Amino acid sequence: MAEMSAGRARLAVAMNDRRLELNLRWADVSERGGPTGTTLRALRRGDPTEVAPLTRARIARALEWDRKYVDALLGDGPLPVPAESAEDAALRDVMYIIRHESPQLTDHEREIALAWLRRPEARERVRAELTEAVLALARQG
Repeated sequence: MAEMSAGRARLAVAMNDRRLELNLRWADVSERGGPTGTTLRALRRGDPTEVAPLTRARIARALEWDRKYVDALLGDGPLPVPAESAEDAALRDVMYIIRHESPQLTDHEREIALAWLRRPEARERVRAELTEAVLALARQG
């Protein structure tokens, strides 16, 4: 097997880190619209084939990255820092509130809420309810 390029190695490490950050299995990555299990294994092994544009887009979608971030990981330049969208920043803030400023929740309830927020289908609902929830918390505080 050929030696893994620096870009492919960065992509493999970044994909694994992000998968763990999102609390996903590799099968979950595929189910979220990512590449097939076979393609994911090939990417992680560093198989020398080119990473096709559609595969890059699927990786970005499944791991909630901007497509440009995947392209930058595969490039020869410095390691990119993923940009945080306004939605991600809002979710991060809500997750912080759930973790640290919700004493009425049990640890189990907190973990359920955090796991739900990580799901892709939660984003639409969170977007719709986020403003009201944050305002309600602000009124209580």
